[in-house]
Formats: sequence, structure tokens, C-alpha cells
Amino acid sequence: MAEEYHQKYLLKGHGVLFKEMKRIYPLHQDMVDSTAAARLNGYVGGHGDEDQLSREIETLGLNDGGKETLVELVGR
Repeated sequence: MAEEYHQKYLLKGHGVLFKEMKRIYPLHQDMVDSTAAARLNGYVGGHGDEDQLSREIETLGLNDGGKETLVELVGR
């Protein structure tokens, strides 16, 4: 396991999506352990494509605003 400041580092830098994960996982350790947060961290880092996102977006727990933000991010 990486040091605390490395956990979900890229996601932490994206205000909207990080706020969404904090809403879903108020306890930081729960977010660190979350597969959804790991997936979002990857998308924020430029990994994944629109097809992949369309298959899994409903499993990430995001509200409509979070989904829209993620779709725009991945579509760039």
C-alpha cells in the first residue's frame, strides 16, 4: 500500500469527482479501499476510453453532475 498522500492522488486533484467520492465514502479509508474510486483515479489520469466508461459509468455511484463531468473528462 502506498503512503497516505499517494492514495487516490489524481482523484484528489479533481474537485468535482473527489467531492463525489467523499459524498459516497465519508471515511477516507473506505474511499482508499473503493474500486469505484480507483477507477475514477485512473480516468482522471487519462486511462480508459469512452467505450469502457459507457460500460461501467452506472456502477461508479456518481450523481448526474459527476457522470457528466467524467464523460467530458474522458471525451477530451
